[in-house]
Amino acid sequence: MEKLNAVIRNFSFGIIFVALLISINACNQKDEKIKGNEFIKEVIQPHTIKVDKSKYKKILYVSNSPAVKSSTVKPLFNSIKSALNSIKDASKGNEYAVFVASGNYEEGTIKMKEYVDLFGGFNNKTWERNIRKYLTRLSGKTQETNTKPWIKIHKLKKEGGRVLIGANNSTVDGFM
Repeated sequence: MEKLNAVIRNFSFGIIFVALLISINACNQKDEKIKGNEFIKEVIQPHTIKVDKSKYKKILYVSNSPAVKSSTVKPLFNSIKSALNSIKDASKGNEYAVFVASGNYEEGTIKMKEYVDLFGGFNNKTWERNIRKYLTRLSGKTQETNTKPWIKIHKLKKEGGRVLIGANNSTVDGFM
């Protein structure tokens, strides 16, 4: 029985290994230019996902940059929380998207709403999306008090806590 279990384990490992090799080979065939570390960067690092705007009844825009006051997009909010707080009627069939421009957002813990998707990684003038180029950072700190809504983990001598509270039927994408 032990020999049978060993054979099954080895067979399973072999199947997984072959599947991994097939995946790597498929990725290499997709782009012959990818070599060594470049392969790892292209396959493992985050990628910008195109947002299908037609899925949403309304899109809200957020930029905390003072230079964007005269933006052509409306409505334009200066914080993620103010954009989320303005949404009162999100539901199935009435989904919202919130597009967040690059920058550092220190708003404490952000609480998501159901049927609202939050996307970061936008240019604050053209609203082009590229999560590697237009970095959007969320922080648990608040600008007013410079405090973190976190707890100290006593034995580890570290701080830990949350930046965002998720919700059902919502997406968060493109943030650091």
